[in-house]
Amino acid sequence: MAYYKYSNTARYEAFLPAEEREKLYEERAAKLRTPKVHQFPVQNTNINKNTKRRTGFNMSVFTKIAVAATFVILLCLNLNLRVQIYDVKSEIGAKEKEYAKLEGERVRLNMEIENIINYKNLEEAAAELGMQKIEKRQIRYIEQDIESSAEIFKSNDKAEYIKAIAK
Repeated sequence: MAYYKYSNTARYEAFLPAEEREKLYEERAAKLRTPKVHQFPVQNTNINKNTKRRTGFNMSVFTKIAVAATFVILLCLNLNLRVQIYDVKSEIGAKEKEYAKLEGERVRLNMEIENIINYKNLEEAAAELGMQKIEKRQIRYIEQDIESSAEIFKSNDKAEYIKAIAK
């Protein structure tokens, strides 16, 4: 019997004899019927009015001064960073204005170059110099025969030069 009671079998009571099984069930039922009573320790109700009761976070004077100094330092650093950011932003704004001005100057110079190269301006400049447009009757085409062509000989060897002339 003891083997079944202390074994790892999930329902050991199934193997018990009927009398022991009934006894086991009654013990379990009795445990469930009796309420559990918890007793809490009695607190001291005699509080002396003269004793100070400390509540909350307790800090020493040095700790308070250190925390305040740290806060002031962080505040000063934050203000310093904000001033630096403002300075950088104002420099960026000035550079952007200068860039816009230079970009406008670039566009103006490109337009000026285009006007100088413009075909009408070229015609006007040619007319001022006394030039005129070529007409078809002024164009002459020259036909060249192979026999009347010339070759340039680039050699320092006299023998090759004489052979080339003899041809």
